[in-house]
Amino acid sequence: MAVSKRTIRRLRTVFVLALVMALLVLGTVFLSSAVLDQPVSDRNLIEAVVLGGLIGGLLAAYELLLVEGRYGGWIRRAHFALSLGLSAVVYLVVIPGTILLYEAWAYGNDDPNTYMGFAIDHDLAVVLDVVSGIAIFSLLLFVIAMRRAVGGHEMANILLGRYRRGIAEQRVFMFVDLEDSTRQTERLGDLGAYRLISMFFFDIDEAILDFEGRAHRYVGDEVVISWPLAQGLRNVNALRCFFAIEEIIERRASRYQAAFGVVPKFRAGLHCGPVIVGQSGDSRRQVALFGDTVNTTARLEKRSRELGCRLLASADYIERASLPDEFEASSLGNFQLRGRQQEIELFDVRRRPPVTTTA
Repeated sequence: MAVSKRTIRRLRTVFVLALVMALLVLGTVFLSSAVLDQPVSDRNLIEAVVLGGLIGGLLAAYELLLVEGRYGGWIRRAHFALSLGLSAVVYLVVIPGTILLYEAWAYGNDDPNTYMGFAIDHDLAVVLDVVSGIAIFSLLLFVIAMRRAVGGHEMANILLGRYRRGIAEQRVFMFVDLEDSTRQTERLGDLGAYRLISMFFFDIDEAILDFEGRAHRYVGDEVVISWPLAQGLRNVNALRCFFAIEEIIERRASRYQAAFGVVPKFRAGLHCGPVIVGQSGDSRRQVALFGDTVNTTARLEKRSRELGCRLLASADYIERASLPDEFEASSLGNFQLRGRQQEIELFDVRRRPPVTTTA
């Protein structure tokens, strides 16, 4: 079975985090040697890198490959306290377990007044090692949680302070909106409609991540998906994301039908262009996007209903993207959108039916 691009990206992230953790543990070894006034041997340095990298890699793999992976949906759906408790158990098993197993294998027969080559009470040193390990690797959990909350691209820019005053970026946007949500709310009630919309948003996230996008925000029954321009254009990720969402909902149609008596239908508007990205708010800060590009994408999604299009894309995106043969973009002409002085050419984008050959 082929490994998805998302899995490859996550494996790469696991490797980077394992390396970072190894370096942090290495730093604590030098700090400990300075406090204890003990020399650091080559063996101590190798052990620090191996243990730090091993524990960091195991925990990063748990978070990124299991919790955020295809088989971690039940964890992400679980109550917050349950998922947090499970992570805590995993951390408390992996960190002390790895340290104690290695220590028993490498230094089990040493003098009780030494530990890993240092002249220090053995039991006290083990406790200090475990406590410092938990402290260091809690940083790993924080980084992964921040990445999950704001996205890797945004997190890097926040840490670098680039969003403090706002910066100009080129982005691709797709607004995906559920159809007939008002009627479904009347039929299902507020709670039933919420569960339908929540299930839809949860299910489509798989496609968003597979095609390098990020759900920027959820507004009622609408989700705003964003890509940095290069990622949104590469391999027409934004287009593929929309049709991958269709495939996911088709595969899970029976589940929706059984739970809600309806299979969700949706439309989308797709556009790209310049935006200003910056941090907004004080007590609750968030990364906000400003500019005509965002507003135009919202107008496209609304116009898609009037034109009867499943996916309505602007000429700005179609002209920049290299559409493969599996897609066709039919021009609908130029339109005046509310809030814009200039007309914009719009395209109805569809996936071509597969070519069947007869013997």
